[in-house]
Amino acid sequence: MIASIFVDLSARRLAASLFGYAFLWYALTRADPASWVVGVPTVLAATAVGLACRGPRWRLSARGVVRFAAVFLAESLKGGVDVAARVLRPRVPIAPALIDYETSLLGETQARAFFVLCVSLLPGTLVASIEDDRIIVHALDAGEQVPQDLVRLEKIIADLFRLDAARADPRSP
Repeated sequence: MIASIFVDLSARRLAASLFGYAFLWYALTRADPASWVVGVPTVLAATAVGLACRGPRWRLSARGVVRFAAVFLAESLKGGVDVAARVLRPRVPIAPALIDYETSLLGETQARAFFVLCVSLLPGTLVASIEDDRIIVHALDAGEQVPQDLVRLEKIIADLFRLDAARADPRSP
């Protein structure tokens, strides 16, 4: 019984992966029939690698996905405006610094890795170093806003990954 369920799930994953990669190939090559000479082996290889490298499944919150998407769009726009301002007005004041930030996403490898990747979405920030639960963030303007943005982003990612919001902020009482 259990083996048949496992086979059924594996067959579904295989079919979904094959279909997904084939559709991606179809879209990227603008439906050119000649491209399938290279496309079939590529789709098969991508499916094999994708299934072999599957890690644990992400349990994402639908509300968290919507909230993250909104923040992603807003921060992307804010970052674009910031870059444009720095290009058009080269004398925009900067106060670069390294900020030591302690994340509370301990043991939450996927959420912590996603948080580290998303820090660069915040305007003027870049992760310079990662050590256990601490990240060093390089900021172009290291005022009070950057640490507040990091706390806010960490809460959004905790919500996205269905983690307890209180655990996501080590600074909360």
